Amino acid sequence: MNITSVVVGSTGDVEPFIVLGKELQRRGHRYSVATFPQYRKTVEQAGLTYKLIEGEIGTMMRILLMKREGDSKKSGGNGLTRVLKAHPNLYKNMKAAMEGTDLVIYMQFGALAYHFAEKMNIPAVRTFVFPSDPTKQYSVLGIPRPRNSIGSWMNYVIGSYVMNTSTMDVARQWRKELGLSGWGRFSSYKKMRGRRLTTLYQYSDVLAPRDPKWKRHIHLTGPWMEEEEPYAPSEELQRFLEDGEAPLYIGFGSMMYDKMDELQKSIMDALEKTGQRAILNSSWAKFRRTDDPNIFYSDYIPFGWLFPRVKAVVHHGGCGTTHLGIKAGKPTLVMSFGADQNFWGSQIHYLGFGPEHINVFAGEATTDRLVERFRELEDPKYRRNAEAASARLKRDGGVQEAADIIERL
Repeated sequence: MNITSVVVGSTGDVEPFIVLGKELQRRGHRYSVATFPQYRKTVEQAGLTYKLIEGEIGTMMRILLMKREGDSKKSGGNGLTRVLKAHPNLYKNMKAAMEGTDLVIYMQFGALAYHFAEKMNIPAVRTFVFPSDPTKQYSVLGIPRPRNSIGSWMNYVIGSYVMNTSTMDVARQWRKELGLSGWGRFSSYKKMRGRRLTTLYQYSDVLAPRDPKWKRHIHLTGPWMEEEEPYAPSEELQRFLEDGEAPLYIGFGSMMYDKMDELQKSIMDALEKTGQRAILNSSWAKFRRTDDPNIFYSDYIPFGWLFPRVKAVVHHGGCGTTHLGIKAGKPTLVMSFGADQNFWGSQIHYLGFGPEHINVFAGEATTDRLVERFRELEDPKYRRNAEAASARLKRDGGVQEAADIIERL
């Protein structure tokens, strides 16, 4: 098969599709990744074909996560509308990317590929890193609702409506150009020509059990990861790890935050008050470097190597990082910046792997609250629970299971 993946997102979104592509290509398929230009080198170094989606993840994250002047809250559905307006060539890019494709797989913001799949009469596969099909079990996006409630289920109905409303003008324009029928607020991306779309969730049922009411087209594969290359730490890092008590890991991946200096000060003050050592990992969220001997600053250390060597992990709650922390058997504190991160933070606490999460954008990351959470991370029950879950996580099929499902379509 000639398979195209459409990934409009962060590094953490793109990497699993590259891992999947390598596995499918190993099995004899052709595989392309349609994504932003900044990931072209990574895609091609993996031996995969790159296809262009114009844009840049920093711009997209600023639109989705940062407040506009005069706004009282983050972008929400209006942010998605603004993302589409900021990418006027998306139709042209998508049309070129889909040429000659036998199957398309997409995630979240790549969902507009659905319309090309319908026109081309080819299979489309949805994939997500959080529960995105209606269920009473979880309240992922929207107004927080009690677990196992009709309110949680309604959040999904409302979410689908918001998604359709935010993308409706673009969807209607595209479908008109493609010669397809119209698209309304209650049209569904979950079905095509009356058939449910195969859906792959890139997470483990150890961390978010499957709703038993979901139909057979929905699969929980586990995260799409591969074995890391051997890593040789610097002398400075090795010395830091050996010179004292195991440190905390603290890092926020691709998140952007306009009060990063304030957040870092709260973190540093909390570390000092609790007597903790820490590795502060900068990615998009940059930590300002200081000469504190109890802090090690890094730009990149493979998590599979690092996490087994730290006391606990503190991160933004991305799906992949969440799995790696628990897979290493480490207590976890999520400091979320929005969207599905709040869900993973809630799951971590609910399942007994760490304290209640901190919502950074809600102003919860105060020094006092961080002191409280850092101390709570020491509770032995969190380590016991994470270590027990670790063995179960290692049994997930992951990318091999996802590839098996795709080959059956």
